[in-house]
Amino acid sequence: MSNHNSAQVLLQLTTTLKYISKVTIETTYGLVVVVNPDKSITVQQTTARKPDSEGESSRLPNPEPQSQEKPLGYKYRVFPEYLDTFVWYDSTWPGNPEDDFNVDEDELMERYGEAWNKAYDDWRERYIVAFEEQECQLGSYQHPFPDKEERRAWVVEGLLLVCWLSLQPDVENVEYGPDAEKVDFNKGSVDATLQSFLEEIEKYLT
Repeated sequence: MSNHNSAQVLLQLTTTLKYISKVTIETTYGLVVVVNPDKSITVQQTTARKPDSEGESSRLPNPEPQSQEKPLGYKYRVFPEYLDTFVWYDSTWPGNPEDDFNVDEDELMERYGEAWNKAYDDWRERYIVAFEEQECQLGSYQHPFPDKEERRAWVVEGLLLVCWLSLQPDVENVEYGPDAEKVDFNKGSVDATLQSFLEEIEKYLT
């Protein structure tokens, strides 16, 4: 199942179906989302961010929040910007590089590997294509995703990318602002933040 389809399934499970059995959704980059019959959500990783040389995967618990004695992790902001990166440094955070706002592709690849970056590139490209189809770059003032269902699916696809990113050992926090409102993801509360986002998804759409 593609990451885009995974996002659509998760959206349907949590927002439309009244009764469900336990369902597990796994992305191509190793994020596992379990939707329980009561619609509570748990999030896990199937692999470390850089799998070992033999390609073996082992289910890992969600990392614990970093203690104050450890080096500060990165704080990222993720939001769409036409023909630019969608991942930015939080310029107010002392753990980030000084005077550096956007995170370039080489840095993302080095830190987070091919699988996540491929999914991120596909998600970003989907937005750019939609943006140009609606002639937003020409001042049409149209939304890149005029169809609300497609808009929701794209937002949830990015949401899953952000969940995985926020669980990485070198990440302190990720702010996600796909459309209207923004939300912060921290390691210790990814499950609850994901569930809350899905329950209130309409407020994150313009």
